[in-house]
Amino acid sequence: MRKFLVVKPSSFGDVIHALPVATAIAEQMGDAVIDWVVRPEFADVVRAHPAVRRVIIFDRGKWGRGTRVLQTLPELFRFISSLRRESYDAVLDLQGLFRSALMSYLSGAGVRLGFENAREWAPIFYTRKVAVQNVQIHAIERYQLFLGALGLEERPLDYGLRIPDAAGSSLEALLVNAGLRPEGPLVVLNPNARWETKRWLPERFAALGDRLVAEAGVQVVFVGSQSEAASVKQLVSLSRERVANLAGATSLMELAALLQRADLMITCDSGPMHLAAAVGTQVLALFGPTDPERTGPYGPGHRVIAKGIDCSPCFKRTCSKERRECMESFAVEEVFEQARRILIETNNPVTNRSP
Repeated sequence: MRKFLVVKPSSFGDVIHALPVATAIAEQMGDAVIDWVVRPEFADVVRAHPAVRRVIIFDRGKWGRGTRVLQTLPELFRFISSLRRESYDAVLDLQGLFRSALMSYLSGAGVRLGFENAREWAPIFYTRKVAVQNVQIHAIERYQLFLGALGLEERPLDYGLRIPDAAGSSLEALLVNAGLRPEGPLVVLNPNARWETKRWLPERFAALGDRLVAEAGVQVVFVGSQSEAASVKQLVSLSRERVANLAGATSLMELAALLQRADLMITCDSGPMHLAAAVGTQVLALFGPTDPERTGPYGPGHRVIAKGIDCSPCFKRTCSKERRECMESFAVEEVFEQARRILIETNNPVTNRSP
């Protein structure tokens, strides 16, 4: 038996991108034991992977606050001690920062893998450095490079997610309460992103939802986290048609079940976008300040709309220009037509109700 520790605490999309690594290790090393260090808000998606034996919570927010460092030191020491007791054969630091690399070192594992070009002096803690010859490759392909470093083969991509039956059952109750029918095409709209620069205009998302209902004859549901619920509620208030709002109402696994049930997700560059791809739902994504080649929805069938503005991708969380041209240039008409085309091509009973 070989014991592996995956250190990938965040972010949501990156955690999803790393899941196929666990799948490949489990498939090619039948007796492998895999534990995973992750932040609490993303823990459920890792728990949904059957190859992960133990989810180890790393609460960076609690341990990182300056005035609480001394108070939380005993807990931090217990955390490190629990890692050392496992006597891991190898640690895979997929985060690539000083904190995660130090954690890998303190685990006591003799083999510690990390990216050769990791930031914040992280490579000084690695015993094996994984070279990335092309920085433009997708994040999933970058994580897959760890397999070669372990002497494993790349296999057809499998995220390994298994949505609990309880999440599917509770989702059905939420859909009923939201007035959604069990039959007919369902489109999920996610207007949220961690960076303000990644977001499309709320009024256009509302108008898109209206057109999907009125002209394409589909059911539309908006989603978002608890922290995004207020802004999504305000957006939905702009809608003229009947749309559902489940922002703040779903758990992570209920969201996964919803996306798996959906025929299409329309979204900005975000974690839920990658969750949709992971459960096999087609994605139509709007990209501006980030690069879809590196972080777009991965796999066949997904579509990305990007304007190719001179300053894009800039990878900036704030925009110094008067208007965010890379995102504000998307017209409702072009996004709607792309969505309608996808639904028709996937043999959904989409109708055109326009005069």
